[in-house]
Amino acid sequence: MTDWYYADANNQRQGPLPESDLAALHTGGNLRPETLVWRQGLPAWTAWRKVMHEVVVGGTPNAAIGRGGSPGFTVCATRAARTTMVQ
Repeated sequence: MTDWYYADANNQRQGPLPESDLAALHTGGNLRPETLVWRQGLPAWTAWRKVMHEVVVGGTPNAAIGRGGSPGFTVCATRAARTTMVQ
């Protein structure tokens, strides 16, 4: 399993976290698209929106985008859960 790190609101490194915890942070609105994250194999800290697909499946922009609202995402499942369901 891959360990992830993220930069909190104070730009302090948090982690290591398993994918399931990162997905829970996303679901709770604690990971914004611009939040910096890192895992082994990434060349540098990267915006969450660029790698979110590795952890969260079915994430789509919510209706607030384009109406002046803050960007967010709806989570359908985590990759770990999807893998468990198909096995």
